[in-house]
Amino acid sequence: MHIVELIDTYLAAHGDRVRATDDTGDWTGHALSERARRLAGGLRARGTGRGDRVGVMMANGVDVLVAYEAAWRAGAAITPLMPALTSGEVAHILGTAEPAAVLVSAETAGTARAARTAAGGTFPLVGAGGDVPLAEMEGGAEDAPGPGTGAAPVPLDDGDLAAVLFTGGTTGRSKGVMLTHRNLTAAARMAAASDDAGPEDVSLVTLPLSHGFGLIAFLVTHLRPLRLLVRRRFDPDGFAATVRAEGVTVADVVPAMLQALLDAGHVHSGALRSLRRLYVGGAPCPPDLIEAVEDALPVRVIEGYGLTESGTLIAGDSPSRPHRRGSVGVPFEGVEVRVVGPDGRDVPRGGTGEIIVRGPAVMAGYWRDEAATAGAIRDGWLYTGDLGCQDPDGHLRIAGRRKELIIRGGFNVHPADLENALRACPGVTGACVVGVPDRVLGERVVAAVVGTCTAAEVERHCRATVAGPKRPDVVVMVESLPLTPVGKPDRAALAAALAARDRE
Repeated sequence: MHIVELIDTYLAAHGDRVRATDDTGDWTGHALSERARRLAGGLRARGTGRGDRVGVMMANGVDVLVAYEAAWRAGAAITPLMPALTSGEVAHILGTAEPAAVLVSAETAGTARAARTAAGGTFPLVGAGGDVPLAEMEGGAEDAPGPGTGAAPVPLDDGDLAAVLFTGGTTGRSKGVMLTHRNLTAAARMAAASDDAGPEDVSLVTLPLSHGFGLIAFLVTHLRPLRLLVRRRFDPDGFAATVRAEGVTVADVVPAMLQALLDAGHVHSGALRSLRRLYVGGAPCPPDLIEAVEDALPVRVIEGYGLTESGTLIAGDSPSRPHRRGSVGVPFEGVEVRVVGPDGRDVPRGGTGEIIVRGPAVMAGYWRDEAATAGAIRDGWLYTGDLGCQDPDGHLRIAGRRKELIIRGGFNVHPADLENALRACPGVTGACVVGVPDRVLGERVVAAVVGTCTAAEVERHCRATVAGPKRPDVVVMVESLPLTPVGKPDRAALAAALAARDRE
């Protein structure tokens, strides 16, 4: 099944329901789809066709949902771009993807225009502040049967390219992950299997819809009909006020968002008591953070694990299965997981190694990068670059990125393990661990810590709870940790900041 079939199946059963709400009001499924068909017709009239890419750099709102559906109905693949990206980052993506058009909003048009110039592109910018207003592009004939004459729908196959999602680029230049319609519909079905949402549920969307996590959260609602309440961005006060006012029952978050809600006092204020499910992903969630939220609220925190190259899904919890502390759940149905050593052989169950996977949501490869594809997919297995282990009954635990592994005097230090130990220190609210070069040890372990305690108190805690070779050599108290646009710890930025601090 391709995505347009998934959408049309949803519309046949639930098209008259309110599908999404943003600051422009309520939109039924049919109303959104009519706009999407017209926009698809406008894109096709200006040359966009099957196999093309359509960039979408828009602030969160129903326009993003319309843009994605329109691109798919036109036969194109979407290339989402986060509004927080710089013009240089956008220029790299546009120069690589070579889109037929880029859909923008008022907040992003200037950045997209500068990036187009830098990339030497000639494609149109569609939307507020662009070359063609969105309403004008939606003014053509619908791209499927409906009111008016309508144009013939574009034939699609589930093997057609549906999205080129560019990775965050924290370990180098971002690469375009190619996901087919088959990949994305498989991922949506996996997510739906761990979701018990019903028509009465209200889902708050503050994650960027331009990120893979946000994209799958949107697609899964075609299998679990509910109302999407879309907000432009996350801030803890606005999130809490919206949950209280709208009776929100479901939300997708990253760990940094949970921590911000806890720090702002909203977890204990009663504002979030209508929530019954919080789906957390994007980065490993500290066990103590999950427990703090579940102890204070009548909510189940459902943790999941995946990466863009796996369609964002590999393993996850389920509402019907008790959460196991420190685990990200078990592999989704149809996903095979192995943990291997440097020689590519399976390590004994419970041992730590690189996580490799195969399944229906694993990417087709990297856009126009055969070498990177060959390095990531070997003999049908995706090498994730993540280190972890599997319990005897299949529960998966994440130790960190292979490239983040710190080797201090011959001992392996997994940042995620040390960060969890640091967070157990009274007064610590956040921690990020990086390795810095050292002439004698090879690398020193540096811990950046946010909290109300002192560095000396953190060091005493580590002496009591962490094995000697794996303790931080340096503890630096900071006001906040650098984060990527999707709320992951930005280790590269932290390492650079620490290096600059050492030079002062």
